[in-house]
Amino acid sequence: MNIVSKLLKKTLSGNEAAINRIRQFRQYVWAFVALGFLSFEMFFGYWAVNGFPRLDTGSADHTVAVISIDEKITDEYAARLIGRIEKIKEREDTKAILLNFASPGGSPSASDEIAQYLKAQSEEIPITYYIGSMAASGGYFIASVADHLMANPQAVVGSIGVIMPIVTAEGLTSKVGIKEHTLVAGSRKQAVSWFKTPTEETKQYLQDNLLQPVYQNFLAHVAKHRDMNISELTKYSEGQIWLASEVEHILVDEITHLYKVKADMKKKLQEQYPGKEIGFVDATPKRGNMPFGVEIDIKSDVLDRLLTYGPASAMQ
Repeated sequence: MNIVSKLLKKTLSGNEAAINRIRQFRQYVWAFVALGFLSFEMFFGYWAVNGFPRLDTGSADHTVAVISIDEKITDEYAARLIGRIEKIKEREDTKAILLNFASPGGSPSASDEIAQYLKAQSEEIPITYYIGSMAASGGYFIASVADHLMANPQAVVGSIGVIMPIVTAEGLTSKVGIKEHTLVAGSRKQAVSWFKTPTEETKQYLQDNLLQPVYQNFLAHVAKHRDMNISELTKYSEGQIWLASEVEHILVDEITHLYKVKADMKKKLQEQYPGKEIGFVDATPKRGNMPFGVEIDIKSDVLDRLLTYGPASAMQ
């Protein structure tokens, strides 16, 4: 017990009403502190995802929103990216979007959501596609919807294929005596498990009913948007990665560099809006993290202890 607590106890000895009021006041203080932290996190989380109401456009009259597709493609990322573009479309000064790809891919369904969304938005706002460093797997799935796909000569493209890692710990769990007892209704309900090596029959089932259908959808999507036959595409779609310079006029349309892409976009917009200054702004959606990489995740039970007993209790 610290000195202040000892003095308070001595001063207020026998005065339970005063002691209770102090305890209640302490709870209010910690409640205010906790709510302050949560509000701070929510504010910066919103800022990181949506940006402040106005991007820094400098002296430009009209802008091009530059978005880096630079993360693993997940449902969360798809929602964040689409939300960002919806915000951009509300801005009257934004006249075009430049997508710069640096993604290794990810979820097939999330990639499809983004690809179809971008394709639909091209009717509302011009979108330029440029592969700066990588558009592989799901990243290439998205990039392939471009009417004219440009890439850096050293960029990695392709990886047209589907993968499903299956990791088991059967040997380890058997050594320590861990066994799985799972009840299922339907013989295929539990196709894979950490506790057993999948049979050849199970592997074939997954291949026929999951991997191959997704793969065929991938091929059909790329063939359609690249104006190719499936037979023409097969040579480039066995999961290989390619330098963009090796597949110009096949998987990409033009080999170029970012500064040239920006210069061409600026020239076209200046012709469309004579006398207007054109600028480029970074509109990449960021993760909703706190500044300096700090994240706050207060669980409900920790918050309860914090409000009731003070900060020391939250360390329990």
